[in-house]
Amino acid sequence: MVTLLRWGELAGLRVRDVNVLRRCLTVAQEIARDDSGEWVPMEPKSWEQRTVAVAASIMPLIVKAIEGKGPDEFVWERPSGGCLRPLGHTSFFAHAVKRCVQDGVISDSLTPHGLRHVAAGLMVASGASVKAVQKQLGHKSAMLTLDTYADLLDGDLDEVAGRIDEGLRGLSWGVA
Repeated sequence: MVTLLRWGELAGLRVRDVNVLRRCLTVAQEIARDDSGEWVPMEPKSWEQRTVAVAASIMPLIVKAIEGKGPDEFVWERPSGGCLRPLGHTSFFAHAVKRCVQDGVISDSLTPHGLRHVAAGLMVASGASVKAVQKQLGHKSAMLTLDTYADLLDGDLDEVAGRIDEGLRGLSWGVA
C-alpha cells in the first residue's frame, strides 16, 4: 500500500515512525501472530529497522491519518481500536479490488502483497538502482531483489544501451 511495505510493517507503523519533513517512514516493528495466536507488535522480518522513502503524493494521506494522534498510536487502526489485522475476502480492500476487476480497471485480482510488487516494478521502471529497491523492500541482499525482479530489469537493457551511446557521443576518441 505505501512505499513497498509488507502488510505487517504497514500495520505496525506508529506515529513516531513518520518523518513528514524528510518524507520517510522508519520500519521499527511489524504486526504478526505470536506463539499464542495473538496479533502483536514484533521486530521486523529482517530483524533490522529500515527507513523508506515516501512519494510526495502519498505523504498528505499519511499526514491526515496521524492528525491528532500521539506518538505511540498506530498510524492506521481498526475501527474498534488496536492494530490492523490481515485483510480477508470481506475486507474493504477485497471489495475495492472486485469493483476494479468488474469495471475493467485491472484485469485480475490483486493482493496487498501484489501492490508491493507493483511498487517495486515502478521503482525499477523509473531507473532506481537495485540497491535502492533492495533498501525500500527490506531485502537482506541485492541478490534476492535481482532474483525476484530480474524479469523487470531485462526490459531496460535497450534503454541502458541507448544511455551508453549518448554518453559516448560526447567523448573524443582521437579518430579523424
